[in-house]
This record gives sequence, C-alpha cells and structure tokens, in this order.
Amino acid sequence: MNNTPPPQLTTDKITIEYDILEDRLLFHCGLQDQTSASFYITLRLTRLLIQHLFADRRLHGLADALNTNQSTALRSQEAVPPETATDDSQGTPESTTRRSDSGSKYVFSLLQRCDVAPLGSDGITLKFDLTERSRACFVVLQLPFPQLVQFLNALRAQTLKAGWPETIWTVSAATQEAAGSLTVH
Repeated sequence: MNNTPPPQLTTDKITIEYDILEDRLLFHCGLQDQTSASFYITLRLTRLLIQHLFADRRLHGLADALNTNQSTALRSQEAVPPETATDDSQGTPESTTRRSDSGSKYVFSLLQRCDVAPLGSDGITLKFDLTERSRACFVVLQLPFPQLVQFLNALRAQTLKAGWPETIWTVSAATQEAAGSLTVH
C-alpha cells in the first residue's frame, strides 16, 4: 500500500470566469511550476463557501471591505490561461471538455470539495480537492485579508455576470456564527 501523501500544488494567482454553457464558474489557478490547474465550481458550492467565510468571526470586517474595495481586475497579460489537455483520454465522467475560441481543447474538473482553514489572524487557506477517481490532487490558495477581499470581489463580479441570485452575498444574523476549519462540499 502506498502511503505517500497526494500532491499539493500551491497557487498564488487565480482567474475566475463564468462559463455560460455550463452555468458554472471556471477557476484557472497559476501554479508555482508555471503550469495551471482549472476547475468548475457550482452555484451551490459557491453559496456554501461565501456563507462560511461571512460566518467566520475572525473575518468580521469582510462584508464592509467587500462593499468599499471594488478592485478586482487583472491586466490581461496577468490572467491565468486554462490548462491544456494533451490527449482525449483525460476526460472522465467528473470532467467536462470544451473547445476554446482558438480551437484548442481543455479539460476541466468539477470541484466537489473545498477545505477552508484559518491563515494567521485574519486570512484563510482554501484547499481545492481536485481528486478524480483514484488520482488525488489538491490546489492550495492562501489568502491574507487584502487578497481575500480581492478574490471575493472577483468572485462576486462573476456571480453577478452569471445572473446568480445576489442573496448569496447577503450576511444574515443566522450566518454570524463561529466558524473554524470546514470542508465545503
């Protein structure tokens, strides 16, 4: 039996776009080895992630910061390109294949799970579980508070572009509960 831990890939740059054909958000993560990992996230998982972040008492100023800081845009040369599939065998029932405008083929996994953990006193670590069948893989994104605000503003812009309900961004009294580490799926 192999006891080696599954690969954990670290990202410090992420591009979010809305895919109208899938009605999902598409995340492209630029990895430290100059490659990328791309995956879809659904409205349901997005809603759960947002609710959890707003419930975290360590992030008490998050809603106010989102309303005052609208800086989300990356220059086009900074956008993370999608990962390119090298052959047709990469497609699995958990993956979706589409062609870009240039005709090249991309394979995207559907994110099933995201672990959320504290990072310092006011940041978070998102661990995206991209495991498909027996092939485990995780992408880790560490977000200190300023980068978390920028990430959520970009996420909000894409959810609005998608026409998803704005109520997913509403912080209610019921949401204001203690939150520590959590797995969202």
